[in-house]
Amino acid sequence: MDVVIARVRLANLLNSGDETNVTVTYEGSIERYEEVFPYVKDSVRPEFTIIRPDAFSYPILSPPDLNELLSTLPTQRFNYELQVTVPQGLVAASTGKLLQESIVGDGVKYAYVSRVLTWRIDLIVAKYGVMHDEGLNVRVYHFVEGREGASKVLKLMREAMNLYCNLLGEPPQWFGYGVVEVPEGYGSQASPEGLLITRDAFTSEEGAHIVLHEVTRLWNIPTVEKPPKTSR
Repeated sequence: MDVVIARVRLANLLNSGDETNVTVTYEGSIERYEEVFPYVKDSVRPEFTIIRPDAFSYPILSPPDLNELLSTLPTQRFNYELQVTVPQGLVAASTGKLLQESIVGDGVKYAYVSRVLTWRIDLIVAKYGVMHDEGLNVRVYHFVEGREGASKVLKLMREAMNLYCNLLGEPPQWFGYGVVEVPEGYGSQASPEGLLITRDAFTSEEGAHIVLHEVTRLWNIPTVEKPPKTSR
């Protein structure tokens, strides 16, 4: 799944308003995006909205090649600021640090900034409940029926942080963590500042493994090596 860049040089230059026809002959298969990434069901809807790089919802820097994109995207690092206003009754969730939550007219304005240098921006809007451990600085956004799962995630985070800190010392960077529950089939994703975790994994043993696995990444040391270029 490569992106082909084609430059067409016309025999005669076109003037403003002129038209011409170009025929393109293509050999090979063209796969639908949802067939390559079946978990990407991102959309903007009143009942659930998700905006993330998996669906290229915002511009990213990448070579026009899927394999190079997948290898280089997680190595990028940047800061971001995020502001969004949603109707009252909905919550705008992000893995970033919450700076503002205020009533603005008929809506609620949320402002987030990145906790650390990261490679992705995640914004999810739904009817969320929120649990916040101020001591640990972990915020969990959960569906209304997922409160029990949110409590479990916070408990796992406390236990994991205590265990790993005793074994390895404090993580190189710790500015809090954001966890957001997403529907089944949307895929769990992690970044240096938080975790998106699917509803089915939120309360299951699999979910516990995901949380514990992702917490260990806080002790990862970023590589300074450039990823190898893929062969064509």
